[in-house]
Amino acid sequence: MKMIQDENDSTTSSSSKEEKEINLCLMAKEQSEVSISLIQENYSTLLQAFFETRYEANRLALVNNRLNGLTIGKKRESTHWKKN
Repeated sequence: MKMIQDENDSTTSSSSKEEKEINLCLMAKEQSEVSISLIQENYSTLLQAFFETRYEANRLALVNNRLNGLTIGKKRESTHWKKN
């Protein structure tokens, strides 16, 4: 009788260990899926911010070039009038 109980205990203990391992694996997989989802979301957010920043930098570069062109044009006009 003792032997049968020992076998049952070891079987129960073994299946309990297996269940714990399976649960740990499932929790790790779930955590991994959440991490991947967060990484993808963060990547999308950063990519959008990059495109917005690049667009604004290009817009400012164009404005700057126009203003520099006006300034250079005014300098040319003023030197032209000074010569005459």
